[in-house]
Amino acid sequence: MGEKNRVPAVERALDILEYLIARNKATGIKQIAAELRLPKVSVFRIMKSLESKGYVFNQGKSGLYVLGAKIVSMSNAVSRDANLAQIANPYMFELARRTGQTVQLGVLFEYQVMYIDQIRTTDSLSLIVPARKPFAVNTSAGGKVLVAHLEADRLAEFLDHTVLASPTEQAITDKERFGEELARVREQGYAIDDEEFARGIRCIAAPIHNSGGENIASLGITGHTQEITDERIPQLLADTVQTADKVSQALGFRK
Repeated sequence: MGEKNRVPAVERALDILEYLIARNKATGIKQIAAELRLPKVSVFRIMKSLESKGYVFNQGKSGLYVLGAKIVSMSNAVSRDANLAQIANPYMFELARRTGQTVQLGVLFEYQVMYIDQIRTTDSLSLIVPARKPFAVNTSAGGKVLVAHLEADRLAEFLDHTVLASPTEQAITDKERFGEELARVREQGYAIDDEEFARGIRCIAAPIHNSGGENIASLGITGHTQEITDERIPQLLADTVQTADKVSQALGFRK
């Protein structure tokens, strides 16, 4: 990275977070400044900004700081997703081999959906959403599956805050209509994206449940409409649902 593209304040904030993670104990501004050879005034301002965002927590009278709830939450999410991907990975490879399509593992991220893992075959399409890049739930079969299984209160709150994108004319952007679509998905146990994300692209997805029965992820296939044809959908759907069920069972889910 060129020097002109570097942002010193951001680098200092990251250095401080890395130091606190490595130290793993309450630490004061004076010590942070001394250890990292930074001006105390700069450290003070950075810590206040990090505190306001929940990345660090001031213990009060002691004036010492520890990692905040947001860092802990992010760490737990990464650990959870990594474990889920490890368990799902061999089943995803088998589904990709059987169908010849790209296989994707999705989770909700704030008010969007995000793929945390994907398997591509040699014949896979090139139009793929990058891993860990959030995108609109209404344009993804996986997103529909995940939102459809939310509890009623959480679903209402989610629909209030999410943005329904319209990359193609097929995408459902009216929240009332989208709610009706989610009801159908919930009842049938799977979702289909029929050229709603991009022209010529179809997706099929089914839910993955943990041992407590919670829908924690979606497993889906994505391919060209020439390959995911109306005639092939019933078999591809059966393969996808069966594979999602196997992952759920590996996570301890029992119907």
